[in-house]
Amino acid sequence: MKKINIEILNKPTSYDIIIGRNLLNEVKNLIPDQSKYSMNVIIFDSNIDSSTLDNIKILFNDALFISIDLTNSKKSFEQFLDIQKALMKYNVDRNSLILSLGGGSTGDLVAFIASTYNRGVDYVHIPTTLLAMIDSSIGGKTGLDFEDGKNLIGSFYHPQLVIVDTNFLLTLRKEEVTSGLFEAIKYGVAFDLELFLFIKENINDLYSINILTKIIKWCCQIKTDIIMKDEKDNNIRNKLNFGHTIGHAIESIYNIRHGEAVAYGMLCAAYLSRDNNTLDNNELDEIVKLINHFDLPEIVFDIKKILEQLSKDKKRINGKNNFILLNSIGDSYISDNVKIDLIKNSMSNL
Repeated sequence: MKKINIEILNKPTSYDIIIGRNLLNEVKNLIPDQSKYSMNVIIFDSNIDSSTLDNIKILFNDALFISIDLTNSKKSFEQFLDIQKALMKYNVDRNSLILSLGGGSTGDLVAFIASTYNRGVDYVHIPTTLLAMIDSSIGGKTGLDFEDGKNLIGSFYHPQLVIVDTNFLLTLRKEEVTSGLFEAIKYGVAFDLELFLFIKENINDLYSINILTKIIKWCCQIKTDIIMKDEKDNNIRNKLNFGHTIGHAIESIYNIRHGEAVAYGMLCAAYLSRDNNTLDNNELDEIVKLINHFDLPEIVFDIKKILEQLSKDKKRINGKNNFILLNSIGDSYISDNVKIDLIKNSMSNL
């Protein structure tokens, strides 16, 4: 079991990310001051393995269980209201604890509910997908999707604890693990050459639990170090959006997995970096080769639609999109001065 602590600069906010196997059975013992809560509320993804849910119900036999299904829908305001109404119906008070059990979208929605119900109640993340384990469950971002934009409504609200039980990886389809691996590649390309090389060198064993566990710990540490320096995206945390500027647009239009969309976004960002004369062709080829090793959905991209979607990006400032570009693998920078012709050219390479 590995424990990583997050302490937010100049704030009393501090919590742990606990990573290991068979942690689900120890949830009650791992939660700080569990006995102080008047009620436990488990908000869970309805697609979670039934045996896992049965175990949770035994552990929390007096809890309120609320199911949500985001398989074919976004994190909508309607879902947010439905769950808020359920909390009110069952007299959930401000001394209650909410536990989020699911992937990234479930975690984002539940965290936003926790941040707003009774002006904020404590919550715990139990991510069940690789993508959520290495990225979305860490750092206190909450959010809802609105109309055609992702996470346009949200807040910064940190959990009391993040419990990463790697046994969940054994229940995932290969495509879901691959989606998470693309986010891991993002960390390597944008921040850490050694991680990039580790993924590349273990390309044939990436789906083994031992390799995945190493990657999870590595990514969680990178993100923790960034968040402790920049909680609210004022500087270095923006670089975590490598591949997301165009990736979010692609995800919104074509309704593919988040990691798959980010993979396409990373390819665009790499080509943009080359065309911006900061990334050499050899490193571009290394990035493209690693990403193209995996199966990506085949899409005929409509560049005009993607450019229109970029105009709705919540990170757009003064009419400009922020792009995370590369000096080299492991060394990224922020640019708000990317010419439209270069953007079009990058997408023509997909």
